[in-house]
Amino acid sequence: MHSYGGIVETEAIPEDLTHAARHAQGHRGGVLHLFYFAGCILPKGQSVLGAFGESQVPSFDLPGAKAGKYSDFALECDGTTFPVHKVVVCTQVEAFAAACKGGFKEACSGVYRIDGFQSSTVGYMVEYLYTGDYTTEYDCKDDIESSCKGKTTSHPNPSTPILSEVLFTHIQVAEIAEYYQVSRLKTLVEKKVDKTLQMPWSPKGFAKAVELAYRVPNAESLRDKIAGVLVQHLDDFLDDAPESPFTDDVSVRVLRLMRKASQASAKSIQALHSECKSLKEELARERQKQAQPAQHAGTSRNILRLDGSTLSATSREILAIARRANHERRLN
Repeated sequence: MHSYGGIVETEAIPEDLTHAARHAQGHRGGVLHLFYFAGCILPKGQSVLGAFGESQVPSFDLPGAKAGKYSDFALECDGTTFPVHKVVVCTQVEAFAAACKGGFKEACSGVYRIDGFQSSTVGYMVEYLYTGDYTTEYDCKDDIESSCKGKTTSHPNPSTPILSEVLFTHIQVAEIAEYYQVSRLKTLVEKKVDKTLQMPWSPKGFAKAVELAYRVPNAESLRDKIAGVLVQHLDDFLDDAPESPFTDDVSVRVLRLMRKASQASAKSIQALHSECKSLKEELARERQKQAQPAQHAGTSRNILRLDGSTLSATSREILAIARRANHERRLN
C-alpha cells in the first residue's frame, strides 16, 4: 500500500478479518500482514481531518454526496436520513465505527439511528465531519455578520434573530459533539459562541440557553462564557424578570444582596475619589500660598518704605514672615 492508499486499505481490513481474530472464532484464513510502501497510517481514533487538516471530500455540497450516491452508511434522526460514507464518519466518530463492526444491527442494516437530538443538529455534525466546519441558518444573515464585526447596538434589529436563538443552536452542536466525542467540533463551537456573544444583547430566551449549556457534560469553558454574560446583565434577571436562569429563591436573594453590597461599594469608591480630588486641589492651593510670600518678598521692603504707616498689623506680620523666609533662602 502506497501513499494515501494506506489509509483507505487499512480501513478496509477491520480487526475481525485478521488471522488471529478468525482463528479465535474457529474460522480458517484471515489477513496475516499488511505491507506499506511509503504509505500513510493514522493513529487509532484519529481522522484524516485531524491529522492533516484537510477534508476527505472536496465539499459537503457535492450533488452526489447529498443524494447519497456511492454512500455505504446512513444516519437517521427524527425521520431525516443522512447518507454518509464510512471512510469519512467512522474514522472520526468511534461510536459509528463500533456500530459497523461485530453483530450490531447497524452493521446489517447500514443505518445508525440517533435519538435525543434535532435532525438539524445532526446535519451540522455531518457537515463538519465532511468539511471541518458547519453553517447554521443564521450564519447567512447580513445583520448577524455586521453585528459580530463590531457594529453592535443596544437594541437588536427586529429582522435579526435574537442572541439566544443563535446561541442555542451552537450549544446543541456542543452537546452532540460531547456525546459522540468529536473534540475538534467542540473547539469549533466555542469559537462560534465567542462570535455569537458579540451580538446585540437581549435577555429573551437567554435563560433557556443557560439551562442547555449547563446540561452539556464537560463544558466548563462554555459555561464560563455564559456565566460571564450573566454577570454583565444581572439586573435583567433579578427584578421580577419573566425568564430567569436562577431557579431557586435562595440564589436570587443572595445575588440581590451581593448586588446591593456591590452598589454600596461603588458609591464608597466614588466618594473616596471625590475626596482625594478635593484634597489634591487644597494641597495645590496651600503650596501656591506658601510660594507667594517668597515671590513678593523682594518688593515688600519698598512697600513698607513708601507707605509703612498705612499697613495693618496683620499685613506687617505677613511681610515680616516673608522677609525672614527670603533671608533664610538666601543663606541656604
